Amino acid sequence: MKPHFKPGEKGKAFYSDANFDILGMIIEKTTNKKLKDVFLEYIFEPLELNNTYLYEQNCNKEFAPIYYKSKPLHVPLAMASFSASGGIISNVEENMKFIKAFFKGGLFPEKYLENLYSWNRIQWFPLEYGLGLMRCKMSRIMSPIIPAPEIIGHSGSTGTFSFYCRDKNLFITGVFNQMIRQPFPLIYRLINCFK
Repeated sequence: MKPHFKPGEKGKAFYSDANFDILGMIIEKTTNKKLKDVFLEYIFEPLELNNTYLYEQNCNKEFAPIYYKSKPLHVPLAMASFSASGGIISNVEENMKFIKAFFKGGLFPEKYLENLYSWNRIQWFPLEYGLGLMRCKMSRIMSPIIPAPEIIGHSGSTGTFSFYCRDKNLFITGVFNQMIRQPFPLIYRLINCFK
């Protein structure tokens, strides 16, 4: 593959799920534990996320179907292969618990968040990417009718999303279970329901 830009070029990034999977392998190597056990010990159990788990091959748990348009996709092997890049199964309530803990000091001191906010342009304008986080920040010119304050968090290819709007101290999580639907119009409509 041809490079998209020179390594280390300031302000540029190219999103790749493989980076999360590599990080998952590093976690397993350094802890000498399976990733599911690390997640359980450091995240799921402390936050009491009892319905959240890392999906693995031969997992006997069912999860809500994912759709491509009107076609349901049965993709257990794909889900098992995603691992650190998107193989966590959860629900909206527990996703909300997680994102609140993430941004409000429930997993690590809040002062560490600033280290994650090194924003770079990625291939999906106006999204930017920091260290593991997405940011959507649109000017009033880009969104003249509906105000679009900065949101920070992440969305996934299956229509799952978790974002924090610092301006309004508002958390929004949800899921479409739809591979072709983008969450941002809904997120901004919801944000603008609150003063």
